Amino acid sequence: MSEKIRGNAANSESIKDATHYDDELPATPEQVNLAEEFVKRVGADPKKVNYSVQIVANEDGAAEVTYNPRSGWIKSRMAPTEVGEEGVDIQNLLVRQAPNVIIRPSRARKPMRPTGEQETLVFGDAQVPFGDPRAMALAQTAIKTLRPDNIVFVGDMIDLPSQSKYDQRPEWAGSTQAAIDELHAFYAQIRSDSPDSNLYVVHGNHEKRLDDYVRRNAVEVLGLRRANMRRELAVLTLEYLLRYEELGVQAVDGYPNGELWLEDNLKFVHGTNTKKGGINAAKYLAEEPVTTIYGHSHRQELAYKTIALRGGAANTIAAASPGALCMIDGTVPGFHHTVDARGAVVKKAEDWQQGMLQVHHEGDHHEITPIRFTDRGVRINGKLYNVDDPDYDIPFQQRETIQLAS
Repeated sequence: MSEKIRGNAANSESIKDATHYDDELPATPEQVNLAEEFVKRVGADPKKVNYSVQIVANEDGAAEVTYNPRSGWIKSRMAPTEVGEEGVDIQNLLVRQAPNVIIRPSRARKPMRPTGEQETLVFGDAQVPFGDPRAMALAQTAIKTLRPDNIVFVGDMIDLPSQSKYDQRPEWAGSTQAAIDELHAFYAQIRSDSPDSNLYVVHGNHEKRLDDYVRRNAVEVLGLRRANMRRELAVLTLEYLLRYEELGVQAVDGYPNGELWLEDNLKFVHGTNTKKGGINAAKYLAEEPVTTIYGHSHRQELAYKTIALRGGAANTIAAASPGALCMIDGTVPGFHHTVDARGAVVKKAEDWQQGMLQVHHEGDHHEITPIRFTDRGVRINGKLYNVDDPDYDIPFQQRETIQLAS
């Protein structure tokens, strides 16, 4: 049995106006107090936010707050300054640069590696705001533990559903700015945890949505920059909005042709293939003459091909995908994304996997190790790491290791 309460504090002095979501009856004082304490616990002011909070009765009958900002169980509108007739925070409908953060670089020692060899960690397809908080936390744990030479995100790190050409849903309205802020904080946390790593983002079809949306609806403002700043990024680019330059993020734009090369025979793309059963890897092996690491499919895949050369020599190449960092239960908009009459997502497990790739490479040689994220955590060099503690349910903006600049 579960109960939901909804509190609208945007037009009131507190969250005392909370009501049952299912029948719109007034919530009990105990439920209101629980919701208010929860809002405080995640670092927000109940007087300045509009939250939807789900309260679930546990096996003992006691009430527990369920919090998952990326799966829709709780939706927040932070510090509204203007509220429309229906209580919508107008500020959330505006798109602007992510808030600046102060990064405190980690002082941990970088693990020793053989001379000349590089280590690259590969992730992709978080599709924020539909990223899985646990998978993203496991990715951060791996990065902080290994502090690799290179970190590569192979695209679709942001979803941008409101800029999609497909059917829209009302709950997506105003989600763009929140996603920009969240993804920027995620990248900032990574830069803090691994300050010496090269950080690359290969843009995919979802990153391209913003550019396509502006071209369709307001092409005149597509390349706008601040006055007399001809060398600056245009303000309606993700590179500008996510503050790539400040974080030292190197963008690989121009989907689907954008490619990142770390060796002469090792490249990274977002990709266009989404077939099941490992067919994607086989297709890349048939089409590409070098090892290709790709995203887009949301599946963890690895396949090899050995090419016979002159005099009995051979050249072995690979095709691999890290899997996804997004939710894999039907939450992400797509073919299996459905909602009921109340707007709640009807869950269905996707044929997707969450994980990463660990790549060791030097010149013509490279070794690719898929690492899957499971309900037990992530195993790195034989050690199991788990992030199932309350702190990982706090939005990245509230973590202690990065700080919002004033």
